[in-house]
Amino acid sequence: MNIDGYTVHEPLDRDGEGSVYRATDPEGREVTLRLLPPEMDTASRRRLERELRAAVRIPGFVVTFHTVDVAAAQPYIATPYPSGRTLREMVEESGPLQEEELRRLGRGLASALAAHRTDAPRPSVEPSNVVLAGGVPALVDFGITGAVTGDAAYIAPELLQGGQPTAQADTYALGCVLYYAATGRPPFQADSPAGLIDEIDGSAPDLSRVPAWLAVLLESALAREPSTRPTPAAMTANLEPPKRARAKRVKGAFAPDPATPGPEWLPAAAAHPSPKGAPFEWPAVWRLVMAALLLAVIPVAWALKAGRDALVIGLGLGAWLAVASLVVILLVQLRRWRRLAARRRAGPLNAEAARLIRGGHHRSAAAALRRILESLPPDDPQAVIARNNLGVALHGLGEVDAAHAALEDAVRRSSPEVRERVQANMAALQYERGVGGPEALRVSLPLVRRTSVPGKHGASGVVRGNLAVALHGSGRFDEAAEEAHEALNEALAYYGPDSPRTLVLQANLGAVLRDAGELRTAERMLRETFERCRVVLGGENARTLDAQSGLAAVLADIGRRDEALARLREVHDVRTRKLGPGHPATLKAVNNLGFLHLRDGDREAAAALFEDVLAAGTSSEAIIARAREGLAKAGRA
Repeated sequence: MNIDGYTVHEPLDRDGEGSVYRATDPEGREVTLRLLPPEMDTASRRRLERELRAAVRIPGFVVTFHTVDVAAAQPYIATPYPSGRTLREMVEESGPLQEEELRRLGRGLASALAAHRTDAPRPSVEPSNVVLAGGVPALVDFGITGAVTGDAAYIAPELLQGGQPTAQADTYALGCVLYYAATGRPPFQADSPAGLIDEIDGSAPDLSRVPAWLAVLLESALAREPSTRPTPAAMTANLEPPKRARAKRVKGAFAPDPATPGPEWLPAAAAHPSPKGAPFEWPAVWRLVMAALLLAVIPVAWALKAGRDALVIGLGLGAWLAVASLVVILLVQLRRWRRLAARRRAGPLNAEAARLIRGGHHRSAAAALRRILESLPPDDPQAVIARNNLGVALHGLGEVDAAHAALEDAVRRSSPEVRERVQANMAALQYERGVGGPEALRVSLPLVRRTSVPGKHGASGVVRGNLAVALHGSGRFDEAAEEAHEALNEALAYYGPDSPRTLVLQANLGAVLRDAGELRTAERMLRETFERCRVVLGGENARTLDAQSGLAAVLADIGRRDEALARLREVHDVRTRKLGPGHPATLKAVNNLGFLHLRDGDREAAAALFEDVLAAGTSSEAIIARAREGLAKAGRA
């Protein structure tokens, strides 16, 4: 079945708001397609469209809509297909969540509910509607008709009695979900719907089943009287983790550098207007034509005044000047036409290069971008964007100095509309080279957010990711965790759960949690990231190898040294074969192997690896500093 370009596959659910199917959109992405009742009247359709447009603007963790068409004969709503596991699936397969996971789940859902607009449809909060991607929750179902729907075990008592949805009702549902996540069962159970309602009305939840810190929160969240429940915003604050001392690493511990999302490609600029719509093109040409006619008239006038004998000479000279002037005019205009054609070609080429960069095909992207730069003036907007994107492609190829030069040139020539993003890319690259710190990235964040189009580009999420890595490298773990969470949330909203950007940010969050001492949570997150990268991107993709390095680090921390060593050797072998022994990513892998050998007490093997890194002649100050640090710990300073 095909509906408005969507290929419909198997059904997922059916309720009073229509049927739900897994489908594929015209671009080949998997989506969830909800087919609404065709008999909806015009007023209901208009109200629904207003509500859904309001829902799209809800920040936080609520999933966005791909397409909404309520005016069609068959109205439908298309949302991203959830690629993570639902909370119900995770608890059934792996058991109740630990404290850090419970707090993160609660903060995510509470933040989304706190940001809810009164003119948007209310989300149905229950375990089967919460999808976890990297431990970050997203609500994937909304009440569309305004009726109270969903599992009665997660619906506030006043709604079951016909009351209207409120923020306090959302708090009750959130409390039920947290109870389920901590115990594997809802707070109330019965053999029948009527028995469940009686249980909810006549008894209090058994809070002895949940951890003591959570029981304090649930006592108020699950209160029978709505006015005594906290708001979702208050729940967000209550779920913040307590301040505690961070775990310290063992001296010489294996500590791979998390990969930054790196500099960010820029979308292609709008195509240059055609001559018909460009008022400054044609007047210049007509001025040249007038000048040519004037030049032709001057000798003719002279000839007429000088006499009949000079007339022939004057006419000939005038004709020659007119023809020469017209040839010059034609050449000037031809040059303009060629430049205009180059601008028109540059837009699609920039877009194609951005697609290649997103797919990891940096060499092909660099070739396409160099063709743009050869055909346009250096200050042309498309050329500036191409130069920025060339820096991103060269960064992906490991040509750090060339990438820095391209971005530096792009900053110098860029207009105010794109300068902030290019400067943010420069800050990220300088951090990777070891010549910049987190503060330059922090300064660039509000500038990039100001120039980003909400819902269209995740540049601020990428800058946040770079900032999180810089803070992490500076030992500021609390700030790093906060920025890493925010970066992952923005990436999930803008790019989706399977984007390479999202996956590397998820891996970085795992690395931060590892340094916070949350080893089991970090292992679960990093293993999930690695498996997802391997399926989505392939086993030899750079992002997959970064995630595998992070997983190896936490495996070494929990004592699984053999598995950690096998994973690191695989990363090193793949990078050496694909990138060469002198590529920065390969040298990082050598450093990681050296630190693992150092942790095991094999100083000779570790020192040999660090010496190989220093002998490679890399220009990355960060890689050199890590190798020298390792060499000093091996007793070879």
